[in-house]
Amino acid sequence: MIMGVKKDYHRKGIDAIFYRNIVATATRKGLKGAEISWVLEDNYAMKQTTEKLGGKVYKTYRIYDKMI
Repeated sequence: MIMGVKKDYHRKGIDAIFYRNIVATATRKGLKGAEISWVLEDNYAMKQTTEKLGGKVYKTYRIYDKMI
C-alpha cells in the first residue's frame, strides 16, 4: 500500500486523519506492529511522524544518480 497527500493539501492535518484511521484499524484487528518502508532519508516530515507514532527509524534509503 502506498499513501501520500498532494502538495496543495500538505500541512492541513489530512495525513493525521490517515494515520489515526490506520492505527485504529490495526489495533482493532489485533496487530501489534507495522513497518513504514521506503521513506527517503531527506523526508524529514515522514521520519518525524513515524517517531511521533512510536516508531523507530532503523533503515536509511538513498537514491543515487550517475550519468552514464
